[in-house]
Amino acid sequence: MNNIQVFSDNAYTQQAFRDVVRKLTTSVAGDKSLAIFMFEKSWVCKEDMLNLMRSSASDILVLCSLELHGFIQSMTMDKHLMFGRYDADMKEINVTIKRYLNSASKPAAPVKWGKSRAISLTQPEQQTMELILQGQPVCSISKIVQRDYKTVSTHKRSVMRKLGTSSDAGLIMRGKMYMLMKTVSMLAG
Repeated sequence: MNNIQVFSDNAYTQQAFRDVVRKLTTSVAGDKSLAIFMFEKSWVCKEDMLNLMRSSASDILVLCSLELHGFIQSMTMDKHLMFGRYDADMKEINVTIKRYLNSASKPAAPVKWGKSRAISLTQPEQQTMELILQGQPVCSISKIVQRDYKTVSTHKRSVMRKLGTSSDAGLIMRGKMYMLMKTVSMLAG
């Protein structure tokens, strides 16, 4: 258990997961540095993402919502991550933790779960998103950037598609997370 760190913004959850991990660590061999991050909310704060990106653990288990899973995966491509659902029942979480501990105990390269896909916005898409996050409507953005309304609308739709959302509320939430991750990446790098 000394080589496994457990991170959560909820002290009770953190202690409960430490207890679960302690019961399951009999199969972990070696002195690999491991980490388990739990995100209870459908968003993540700057401090938590910095902890995740700066983690020196060789393998990391991230327990989070489905909404957050794709986002974290796209922003942490260089990390060896395994994902599990935080909102699953305890039996499924135990299975996920066992699978994680078993894969980490093997001398082979760590398992990378899922495909990593970095989110990349063009400069006009980035500018459009930043102005939307400032509360500007598309018609105002088109005047500010001196582009046609339809061009700005196309940039907005492209940003929404790349961030995996179809609503303005989703664009604002994921746009803020994207900007946070961009900042965190610069600080971590």
